[in-house]
Amino acid sequence: MTCLLYKLDKKNNFQCITIKGHANYTKTKKDIVCAAISAITNGTVNFLQLHYENDCKIYYQSANISIYPLNNNFECQLCLRLMFYQLENIANFYPDYLKISNTQIFERVT
Repeated sequence: MTCLLYKLDKKNNFQCITIKGHANYTKTKKDIVCAAISAITNGTVNFLQLHYENDCKIYYQSANISIYPLNNNFECQLCLRLMFYQLENIANFYPDYLKISNTQIFERVT
């Protein structure tokens, strides 16, 4: 299962978003849920790196991406919200393969 963990501040701005794990909907290279999650996430990350590289830190590990906004840049937050809503739609259709949780376990990266 893929997990999306996120933390919001008091103004509902993202402080962190982490997407980790494989959906395991079906065999590797045929997993439409994992492919959708990857396309949305990678598209967002590519856009953030191109246009907002000074507004967020992005960490990659195998099957694990974390995005830490460094400020409350409106456009960067809007991009993250769009990614979140797209992934939320996938979670609504495939709840056994993508779980979304608001969490307090993240520490802010500086």
